[in-house]
Amino acid sequence: MGGNSEQPESSDRGTNPERTDLRLKENTELKAAPEDNSDAAFSVLEEAKSRINEYSEKEFGDEADFSDLTHVSLAYTTDEESFIPIEVYADLVDFRMITLYGEDIVSEKKYDTLEAMLGTLGNLEFDELVALSDEEKNIAADKIEAVLPEDIFTEKEMLDIVGMYRHIGTSKQEVLEYFLENDNAAERAEYLKSIYNDDYTEFSVGSERYGYKAQDEGLLIYKGNFLSSDEKQTISWNRVQELTGKLIDDHEFLDITDTFDIEPEIEETSGYDEPQQLSLFGDIDVPEITTDNYSSETAISQDMIDYVLRAGSNEPNSLERIVAQFQKNKGIESNAAFLSKEFGTDGRGFEYESPDGLKRTKIAVWYDKDGITFGIGNTAHNRHSSVSMTWEQTAGRISEMLYDGKYTTQDIIDNAEPFTRKELADKLWYLHQDVEVEYFIPDYFFKGGFPESTVRIAEALKGEKPVQECIDGLTDLIKQYEADRDVLRFHFHRMPEMLENLKDLQRDRLVFKAEPSFMVAHKCFITDDEKDKLIMSGSGMEGGKFRINDYFSQPHSTNEKVKFLKNEYGTGGRGYAGFNEWHDAKGVFLTKGDYGNPEAKVKMTWNEVADRITTLISQKNILQMKIYLRKTGLNAS
Repeated sequence: MGGNSEQPESSDRGTNPERTDLRLKENTELKAAPEDNSDAAFSVLEEAKSRINEYSEKEFGDEADFSDLTHVSLAYTTDEESFIPIEVYADLVDFRMITLYGEDIVSEKKYDTLEAMLGTLGNLEFDELVALSDEEKNIAADKIEAVLPEDIFTEKEMLDIVGMYRHIGTSKQEVLEYFLENDNAAERAEYLKSIYNDDYTEFSVGSERYGYKAQDEGLLIYKGNFLSSDEKQTISWNRVQELTGKLIDDHEFLDITDTFDIEPEIEETSGYDEPQQLSLFGDIDVPEITTDNYSSETAISQDMIDYVLRAGSNEPNSLERIVAQFQKNKGIESNAAFLSKEFGTDGRGFEYESPDGLKRTKIAVWYDKDGITFGIGNTAHNRHSSVSMTWEQTAGRISEMLYDGKYTTQDIIDNAEPFTRKELADKLWYLHQDVEVEYFIPDYFFKGGFPESTVRIAEALKGEKPVQECIDGLTDLIKQYEADRDVLRFHFHRMPEMLENLKDLQRDRLVFKAEPSFMVAHKCFITDDEKDKLIMSGSGMEGGKFRINDYFSQPHSTNEKVKFLKNEYGTGGRGYAGFNEWHDAKGVFLTKGDYGNPEAKVKMTWNEVADRITTLISQKNILQMKIYLRKTGLNAS
């Protein structure tokens, strides 16, 4: 099974359903809707869409496509042995989860109502969705003749594509040095596979446009736009290393070409000493932008850092989860790994006031896998004031504040363990719904359904005996599942993680006490980094990122760009991690926090959105050229 996740390819693009009458596609109506199209039906549908979007944002960095609610794509990949496509989609009209192997349905899970489907939608995992048994594949394999196209491209075209280093995790000079020091073909192939990221990368060679995307089995290359191209081919990583070796042997690997889409008249404005890759419409790394910063402070202080850390992540109930993790006393490495997962890749802005009330400033922060970056002003990436902390350093500082009673309030500390225990009870309830064998929690716990039964489970988990029984039962279930995957109807449950959480209930917990007078209140704003993260995610429509990138890579006036964006986005909205977005003819509106009581909000006109996209594309091209010139030792003037 291929381990590389791909953005699901949905059905034809269309308009979002109208909220006013629950129309889904043409005249199809939502079966779960109560009479008179009450708010309850809207709530269930919106919750289903929200859970799918949480999964899609986490897995693909993009919103799901709800233009056809009978076919909402969740996962798409290819079987690395047969190259047969595997697709999983949700039918929110007839309440089904469908798995296709080629064009044949190999798995279909039906639900009585959309509400009953929510448990599955809240625990989606790509690898679990596309994991098929040999029996499931054999059902359809004899009906499919999978043919891998060969030599659609000439060797010259392949050399041009392989020689175009964009969105690569290292420099050409480093690749050259590796090849000169290592002549093992298998190791070369594995090395090249490791340095490509998962972006769809497109560029021009002469008058033709090409692109590539890394996959487990090789490099997918194509001509033209990916969505409309009928010239696609996957070349193995061994072939990629052979082509790379040929370029090196022919002394053509480091030659600079005229295929960079650079706009030389645009001045560099990032101000970075060490520029990094910025993929406008691909996976988001660290956004690089310029902004007019204003502040009475020019440096990040320890009190500023503490102020930010006391806010937790952008996720709801973040402080409860953080406190619960540190109560477990599992050490700094475990705490750091937890924080990296809890904060994810995101940004946040804070309006800071010094303890004496004399100094006020804006602090922008950016979270990613390496830690937290703090900056004065509207962007975290300000070279004059930027400060970074690793997750280990962050874990150490949070621990110090918890021991000192200066991290959060006592009510949050008191609620931390009960809250996470209830979260675990919810997961055990969802697991029960998909088990095909006898479950380790007695049936009477599940009377009354959700959420009443989860309250009973959470209460039972206070006792030593029920916890040990759950540990023994889940351990046995994991062994059964490893021997026979049919033990579960669906394979998205993180049972090893749940088992670890159960064992954590047996640990002696640290006791933290907040200072009686301790209080903290945060005033937030939406940073330029967050605006650009949203813009880089595209319009939310299938193929939107490609269309926007292609259009803005061509010469157009500002008015033309604005008109294009209004048509591309239309009217609609989306939400994730406490972030809500709405767009219409007037522009893009962003809010953070509770829907009725947001902690921050901002409006971007379409002119501002167009300017930001233009700047991002310009910076991407200029930064990539400068990296190329510097690494190759050529003149960067």
